[in-house]
Amino acid sequence: MYIYVTLVELHTIAGRLMKLFSGIPYSHVTFSFDESLEDCHAIQARNIGTPLVAGYVNENKSYWIKNEKNIRYVKYKIPVTEEEVEKIKKFIDEYSNDTENLYNMYSAVTYIFAHGIKIYKTMLCGEFVAEILNNTSSVKLTKPAHKIFPKDLYELLKEFKEHEGILLASEMKKNRDKSNPYFNKVKTSSHWKKGLYILKENTYRLIFKKVSKKYDCLKTRLNENDYKTVRLVD
Repeated sequence: MYIYVTLVELHTIAGRLMKLFSGIPYSHVTFSFDESLEDCHAIQARNIGTPLVAGYVNENKSYWIKNEKNIRYVKYKIPVTEEEVEKIKKFIDEYSNDTENLYNMYSAVTYIFAHGIKIYKTMLCGEFVAEILNNTSSVKLTKPAHKIFPKDLYELLKEFKEHEGILLASEMKKNRDKSNPYFNKVKTSSHWKKGLYILKENTYRLIFKKVSKKYDCLKTRLNENDYKTVRLVD
């Protein structure tokens, strides 16, 4: 049995900065149980236009195309046992259903000099995948999970490399599910309001090591009232 980890190049401001300082083109990492990249699990933006509103996302490869540019990716094939697969499924199920889990904003913005800040019940994509890999016997992490970023996985998983390639933006856009709200435009006011709420909650958890009493998960998620009527991507 095998699981798959994929490092992805994202053409975003954060992606370009990470590429500049890490020396590799990949700034996002995602996990899947099969190699199709059509059913992946990751921590990333909940909408194509909301980098501040992020968290657990059940994504596919069409999510990674942010503009007209093609993207590079590298996929790793890692051997696992049936028991390990069940542990991973349990971890993903529990994590994705825990409404207290948040995107780690501080680790994202301080990556250049801090290289990972542990905040109660928050994660970035690297830590999420690292926690999954902690359930396997094939991969041994070289540092704590919250210190794991795409560059670390690029070095750590070399022996499991299966394929390196390019995803064509034109093909990915053509195959998008047009009914998926991930590709809808979000109101600027909603983006900033929810993003600032997530930052406020991050700050509280950083200081007090717990979830705030007034925490409201609905303020961290997008709903139909947050979307514009015009789609972001045709």
